[in-house]
Amino acid sequence: MCGIGGIVSFDSSEIDQKKSEIIKSSLNHRGPDHSLVRNLSRNCSFIHSRLSIIDLNPRSNQPMSLKDDLYHIVFNGEIYNFKELKKELKIAVMNFNQKVIQKFYLQAIRYLAKRFYTN
Repeated sequence: MCGIGGIVSFDSSEIDQKKSEIIKSSLNHRGPDHSLVRNLSRNCSFIHSRLSIIDLNPRSNQPMSLKDDLYHIVFNGEIYNFKELKKELKIAVMNFNQKVIQKFYLQAIRYLAKRFYTN
């Protein structure tokens, strides 16, 4: 099972990168296939350690971001109704050509956020 972690400094102080690396190292046993610390800002980091079982493609490595760099995710689990959701959101105007579930999830969040804030 993959390992996820993160650090947020609510007082806006800069994150100690040594702490991020310690967390990443502590997750190595959870996922030996890929491990990464992604600094989203000076006071926020996502950490992921991946165990590849079904999708072995490196395109599914995390932490993951959309091209606009506004939405980021570390994700551990499975979206069981992925195909149904993909159909539903495709009909709702989105252009989903994603094979990576996490990327799909990020696009769905972006779509729903825009829809929520424009209504």
